[in-house]
Parts: sequence; structure tokens; C-alpha cells
Amino acid sequence: MEETGQSWRDPKAVGLLIWGALVALAGYPPVGIWPLALLGPAPLWALAAGSASDKKAATYGYAYGLGFFSCLVYWLVHTLATFGNLPLPAALAVFLLLILYLAIYPSLAAVYVAKVARKNVSLALALAPVAWVGLDWLRSWLFTGFGWGDMPQALWQVGWALDLAPIYGVWVIYLILAFLCVLPAFIIAAVIGLRPKGYALLPVAVAAVAMAVSGLLAPDDQVETRTARVAVIQGNIEQDKKWDSAYVDETLKRYRQLTLDALGGQEVDFILWPETAVPFLVRGKSRKLDALESVVARVDQPLIFGAPTRLIKDGQRQNRNSLYMMEPSGRIVERYDKLHLVPFGEYVPFEKILFFVRQLVVSAGNFTPGEALIRFGAGPNNVSVGPLICFEGIFSKYALEHVDKGAQLLALVTNDAWFGDTSAPTQHLAYGAWRAAETGLPLVRAANTGISAAFDARGRLIKATELNEKAGFVVEVEYPLSRATLAHNWQYAGQASLALALVALFVILRHRTRRNFKYKF
Repeated sequence: MEETGQSWRDPKAVGLLIWGALVALAGYPPVGIWPLALLGPAPLWALAAGSASDKKAATYGYAYGLGFFSCLVYWLVHTLATFGNLPLPAALAVFLLLILYLAIYPSLAAVYVAKVARKNVSLALALAPVAWVGLDWLRSWLFTGFGWGDMPQALWQVGWALDLAPIYGVWVIYLILAFLCVLPAFIIAAVIGLRPKGYALLPVAVAAVAMAVSGLLAPDDQVETRTARVAVIQGNIEQDKKWDSAYVDETLKRYRQLTLDALGGQEVDFILWPETAVPFLVRGKSRKLDALESVVARVDQPLIFGAPTRLIKDGQRQNRNSLYMMEPSGRIVERYDKLHLVPFGEYVPFEKILFFVRQLVVSAGNFTPGEALIRFGAGPNNVSVGPLICFEGIFSKYALEHVDKGAQLLALVTNDAWFGDTSAPTQHLAYGAWRAAETGLPLVRAANTGISAAFDARGRLIKATELNEKAGFVVEVEYPLSRATLAHNWQYAGQASLALALVALFVILRHRTRRNFKYKF
């Protein structure tokens, strides 16, 4: 215990905690000084390579992780307490549990670097990016995944990074960015007296070559395109009123007027309302459903909107978070049920253990995931729309699967009212750029309180609303009639990074002395 306490009093650990916090606050959206994100892991790698023990390296990594994640997702306390109806102490406890878990990953990365550095410092720096990206892939997958805060999120408005997306996919780009981080880590290691060899910079050279030849690998952009016109509506319905039955008529009235104002008599391929914009069950006949149908008949355009679904499957009642498409006649033609639910927002993982946060999903609705991705056909040209709901937008696999299924345009809906007026809506928006860029498809995004937006097929932001405003706009996006993206070929790069890191560590640790390792290397 005394050694643990001393390690946390180490000025280097304190410095890494502060550095991690700075990287999260200034390097990531909304501040967005993205070079800070590129530099983020460098001091940790260098100090871990020079650490005297695995325990010391683990402390360094944990300190960095605590600083980084606590400042990156600080808004969870607001969400849990304000909209999850948890007492503030319980909200802080859930937040702390998550941060303590997330900090494990940079801690493991630091231990990895320390173990390899005891054999060869230069090789440790060269392998650090592979271990870092591999462990971040694990974080994005384990326990349904929480990939928020990966390095690409910080570079969502950097053109040269987005241009690599349809070629390599996001995980290879992440690896390239981590390779570039080796250079500052090398410099710091040299300054603190570790004397790394020049071959430690090999990953930097690999990253430079990959970026230089990317133009030769880029998919052919000379494909036939058409223009889709989409009306995106942001109702800005307060979360505390959203499920109030007395407020349903006002909600529909607001969406109706915003839609009419945005259209201004124009014809569009479809209108997009946000996640759960319609706060009632769309089934059977009811006064509420009649009111919705009258709105759609008034605007006389196809409408894609979010609403809850309740059904009986295998003898069990299930709630689902759904996206519907309704024709002007009022007929529902398609329904997509969200596949990837939000832990603690739409269900509680390990509910028997974490029983004290059950109230959170009681207030949000305890949901069951859907079965499969589907596509909507919309407008006179029957543009193929690939729907994504909220949390699904941070994962590459769903967007790439839409490409496989023939989608020509991505439509993402979300209700970011849960985040309040924090940095989370901008952080969430950033993933829309990557989903568009890696698929080569335009993406339109409707968010209840913001930020609603449209991205072109290269991931560039075309238009966006302000946060917490009632707004609507019509946007034209060019979509390809056919699209081939090389990103599919690299979608398992995260898993490959983790496997490579583990194999390399196994081989290195088999050599018991520096001399043996040096000769065999």
C-alpha cells in the first residue's frame, strides 16, 4: 500500500493526469486543437519506456487515463443526474466506475511499453502505436463497446485525414495517426536519457509512405451521381417535456410548422425528423397517430422519423428504438429497429450487479435491440437510404454494412438532449464526418436539440444548426449511383493491431536477456 501511495505522489504521474485532462479538454471537440490529440500518448509512452517497474508504468497509464476520460465525458454526470433521475451521489458513482474502467486501457498500453522497453527501448516505442490502437479497438468492442475518445474523433475537420478514410478505413487511419505520435515520444525519450535508436522512427516513415501513396489507392471518383434534396428538422423539444403526454400536440405542431417553413413549397426526396421525435407508439388507430398522419398529409412529402415501438416476440413484450418511413398517404412503408443500444441509456448491462442504476433506463425506456440493418427507398429516384440511430453512428461497421447493402445516402437521427449544453453534442457530431468519409456517401443528421447537419461524400461539413435552436433546412447532397470503397478491406485493422501487439510481446518476452534478444532480432 505504501508503494502504491508513493507512486501516486510521483510528479510524473500527476503531470500525466494533468496532461491527459488538457488533451481531452483542448484537443477534442468542441475546442478542437487537434495537434494536441496527436501528441496525447507521446509523454506516456516515453515515461513508460523509462519506468523502473510495471507497477510504475501502470500508474502512469492510469493517471493519464483518469485525466483524459474524466474531462472528455464529464457530461455523463449531468445526464445521469438530470435525466436519469439518479441522486447526485449515485450519478457520480456510476461516472467514477466508468472512468476507473476506461483508464485501464491506457494503463495496459503503458505496461506493454514498459515490458518491451526492458528488452529494447527503441522497439518499445515502435510497437507502442500498435498496442495503443489494438487496446482502443478492444475498448470499442468489449461489453458492447465504448469507443468514444479515439484519436480520429479529434481530427473530424482535418481534410488530409478524411481523405484517407475511403482508402484505409478509420482503424488504419488511427494507426497512421498513432505512428506519427512516435516522433514526439522518441524526442521525449531522448531528452530523459533513454537513448532510443533511429529505427524506433520506422512507424513514422511507414505512416508518411502510406499518406504519400494514398492518391494511387484512392477509389475512382468518376462515378455517376445524382442529387438528393433532404429537409432536416430540429424540433428542440426539452427532454423533460418530451414524454409528457400533454405536450404531444405541441410537439407535432412544432414539427409541422418547422417542416413547412423549411420546405417553403419545395419538393424533397424525404423529410428527416430526429430520434424519438414522435413520442408515442405508432400502431393501430389513435388520435395521436391521426394527428401525425395529418401532418404528413399537409407537408405532402415522405417522412422518416424516430419513434418507440412495442411488440410481442417469442412471447415476450419488447420495447424498441425505431425509425419509420411514412408516405404522404399516411402509410408506414418501412421500420428500422436500432441494433446497438446505449449502455446505461437504453439498457443496463450486468443489471443484477448494477441494480442501483436501473432507474436510469426506467426513465429512458428499457429497450431490446433489433435484428438487422435495412434500407429505405425514398423520393422520385428511390434513393437508397441507410438509417443509423444515435450511438450506432460512432461505429464503422454499421455504415460499411450499409454500403454492402447498396445504400446511397446515410441518414442518422439522434436525441442529444440527454447531453444538455455540454461538449458532448459536438463530440457526437464528429463521428458523422467519418461515417460519410469512409463510405464515400453523404450523410444527413437530424438531432432533437442539435447539432443537426449534412456532410458530403468526402466527410466535409456542408451545413449545421446551432445547439438548442428550433431549426429546419433543406440541403442538396450528391450521392453515387454505385460506390466501391477500399475501407472494407481494412475494417479489421483494430483486431489485427491487437493480435500483432500480443504476438510481438510473446516473442520478445521469450528472450530472457538483452543480449540474446539483440542477436536474434
